[in-house]
Amino acid sequence: MKLYIRQRVFSWVDRFTVKDEAGQDQYSVEGEFFSFGKKLHVCNMDGMEAAFIQL
Repeated sequence: MKLYIRQRVFSWVDRFTVKDEAGQDQYSVEGEFFSFGKKLHVCNMDGMEAAFIQL
């Protein structure tokens, strides 16, 4: 399965969706705005966290 991300270039918050080949939303990604380093929470469409990424 291929997944696609479309992120806005200029945005105050990191928030975007991950879509599959059919264009259906599969995951929601949201970044923490006030944190040290980059932190992203990847959640499935039911709102359950599937992954946490910290850079």
